[in-house]
Amino acid sequence: MESSNNDVVHEAKRAKLSPPVTAADDHGTAAGGGEDDLISGLPDDLLLRILGLLPDASDAVRTGALSRRWRGLWARAPALRFTPWPLDRINSSPSYGPDCTNTERFIAFASNALALRAQQSRGAAMEHLQISLAQDLVISDQDQDQLPRLHSISIRAAESWVRYAAQQPVRSFSFDHRLPIPRRVLPGDDEEGKGEDEEGPNNVMALDDLPSSAKLETLRLELDHGCRMAVAAGSGHHFARLLSSACCPCLKKLRMWCVWLPAGMNELLVESTSLLELTMDDMYDMSLIELRTPSLRVLEVKECVDLEVLVVSAPMLEELMFLRNSYQVLIDGDLSSVGSLKIDLVAYKPTDDHQSSVSLLQCCTSARCLDVSLQLTAKNDVHNFDIIKGRIPHLDHVTSLNVHISPLKRHCFGDYVARLLSLFRNLAYLCLDFDTYIEPDDLCLGSDFICDHLDHWKYHKISSVHLQKAEFRGLTGTDCELRFLRSVLASARQLQVVVVSFNPHFSVEEKRDDFQNTLLGSGTWSDCHDTSRSYEWRPSQ
Repeated sequence: MESSNNDVVHEAKRAKLSPPVTAADDHGTAAGGGEDDLISGLPDDLLLRILGLLPDASDAVRTGALSRRWRGLWARAPALRFTPWPLDRINSSPSYGPDCTNTERFIAFASNALALRAQQSRGAAMEHLQISLAQDLVISDQDQDQLPRLHSISIRAAESWVRYAAQQPVRSFSFDHRLPIPRRVLPGDDEEGKGEDEEGPNNVMALDDLPSSAKLETLRLELDHGCRMAVAAGSGHHFARLLSSACCPCLKKLRMWCVWLPAGMNELLVESTSLLELTMDDMYDMSLIELRTPSLRVLEVKECVDLEVLVVSAPMLEELMFLRNSYQVLIDGDLSSVGSLKIDLVAYKPTDDHQSSVSLLQCCTSARCLDVSLQLTAKNDVHNFDIIKGRIPHLDHVTSLNVHISPLKRHCFGDYVARLLSLFRNLAYLCLDFDTYIEPDDLCLGSDFICDHLDHWKYHKISSVHLQKAEFRGLTGTDCELRFLRSVLASARQLQVVVVSFNPHFSVEEKRDDFQNTLLGSGTWSDCHDTSRSYEWRPSQ
């Protein structure tokens, strides 16, 4: 036991490469200094609190070398964060080899420290355990051959860390795996030989026989493409059990990023009575996801491009984000409780390709806050606008609307945005955020501010009678932007605040005066002090 403890402390000291710690006697007096060590005289509860605030677990472990008073105290700290050691400081030691070897030492240190904590913690609960393998390693051609072995070692360690979080009284566990991808499996490389790396037994996480965890409340898994940390074939039900109340009856927050299921297993069931927040990002080969989560409040589904069916049983759901997924997802479930909805619409996709976004707008009948990411084409083609016409009802229940507009060219936003705004008649807050694609010749030609196209938005009725605050961000100063915003605000009689922000890539000093003089009636404009090129209007008192 003593030898193991010394090894862990020694490894922590080597990682930091700091000057030797001045030892203290058993009573906390610095050896040879004659000065009282006031910190060592503090009660254990306060010292443990301090140890739990340290940014790196190696700092906490090193305190065990101070005196007998501190020995083993770190093992009862309420939080341990294993973050990648600074490579510049590690590499200054001649005893350390290539970056791959450094990472292996880090993995071994984390595993040994957790094993030692399990022996010395006296059953103390851990509020938060964080392990990050997110390192931007500089891999030479010679070290490339070591990457597959490093991935295998990291996955075996990850298995033990997940088990540790389930077996020990850990309330929050966060694991981040982002290591360089071996050259032979980089995107675009030859496919030959890749299958063995992806499906080999050393490149998958085995989750068999996971113990139940009565303490775990928050679980965050971020797994990169290179680690191939898919679930082992035949153990998919163990993965589902990890996310269930049977294994983690207190799990409240769960985030999964870049998770691969084995070939032939493309369905995932998340069944938890305690789960409050769930994020699923980049879930590969996942065609069906079913949620049985009666307590769920927040759900985020992002970039699940293979998803076909989403079944939601979450009667308490309040916030829903559904972005950059397949546009033809069939969504089944009662979403009438959702109060905040975030979706995307792509104007150049065929009508049938917006089944999921349209369905969500139709089902979330209680949503008060709506956030839409709108991607437009370079040309105003009326055939692109059918995704709104006749398919999306008036959304009178929405009082707050945030629209992120991504036109590929300037002057191409008005008609479609007006069609969208015509669906709302009770808005109290409106934000239009322009993200314009910029070409070099757009930056200096004064003629680009002048518009000679028809104002198609005039054919759509925009109601702003209840509008109290409006924000228009990323403007480029074109005449059509000014005319469009005047049309949007034409019926606004209760305005209290209007904020206008200009794109920093455009010189709009002259156009700024046009906006301020003609956009609104009587009132006062002032600079926004929190950001440059932003101006705020308030009505005259």
